[in-house]
Amino acid sequence: MENPNTSDRKFWETLRRKRFHFVVILALVTTVLSMTIGSNLFQGDLLNYQIVQMNSPSARRVSRLEKRQRKHGISTGPSVSFLGDLLGLMEEGGEFIPVLQKTVFPVDRIPNWGAMRTSDQWDRTYAQMTDADFVPVPRYDLSQLTIPMSSLTHPLLDTNIPIITAKLFYSTRYFAAYSVDANEYTGMHSGLDLKLPIGTPIHAIGNGLVAYAQNEGALGLHVIIEHKLASGEDVFSVYGHFSSVAVKVGDQVAVGQVIGTVGMTGNTTAPHLHLQVDRETETDPHMPWTPLYAPTKEQVAKWSINPITFIQDHAEKTSP
Repeated sequence: MENPNTSDRKFWETLRRKRFHFVVILALVTTVLSMTIGSNLFQGDLLNYQIVQMNSPSARRVSRLEKRQRKHGISTGPSVSFLGDLLGLMEEGGEFIPVLQKTVFPVDRIPNWGAMRTSDQWDRTYAQMTDADFVPVPRYDLSQLTIPMSSLTHPLLDTNIPIITAKLFYSTRYFAAYSVDANEYTGMHSGLDLKLPIGTPIHAIGNGLVAYAQNEGALGLHVIIEHKLASGEDVFSVYGHFSSVAVKVGDQVAVGQVIGTVGMTGNTTAPHLHLQVDRETETDPHMPWTPLYAPTKEQVAKWSINPITFIQDHAEKTSP
């Protein structure tokens, strides 16, 4: 049987612990209230801190923060403005995006498609091909890419193989019709389609933050990376039709980091990488820009950037 004195001591020890916890909670509440009273002064400093930490975020980023606050039931009114900013800063803290330093092409070699003659050759996966099957990435030269394929294959000369390989690799050009002979601005296709074998590792074209990674819609399993330019503008690189991804939302990625592998998910009839670069489309999370009708060049320039031009403009060395 338990000693009554022992029971009393346990009771008073429990009571003291509870009192201690109560005092701690009361102190925290008092601190928060006192900081809230002076929030008109502190809020400006906190907002400046957010701006510095997040590379002078755009009005769109502030809107995203407000949406997240509303999602969590945090009022944006002045009475709890400090708490809203503080919790928003904590949530946004993982979304610091360093300024884009340089860009690279998403692959550094491609199969020599023009030299392949049978489906047994061109239907192989990346792992099944040997080093002898690959060539350096060809230049994106529209003067060659728009040469009719029929004139390159009849007769088929060895000198035409590099051009055929380039035409097949850049299988759909920037806002072009679905034809290997089509020029830019002849269709509604956003970005580029790059013919690659299943399993080809795809690299991030620049450093940034993973804004999306999911299997959904026409692009199937796709990844979207947000980049911040030196001008302060946010742009998004989109990589579609993956078979697997190696990143998740919120990950910071380095330029050239492998983010996934080529597949056939979504709307596609052959393995390839869909690559596009968007400007801010005011959606959260970002949705790849897909026009509902053939856009003008002015409309394209407002919402999109040619991936080849973007890579070339920000690369340290010559890119395809």
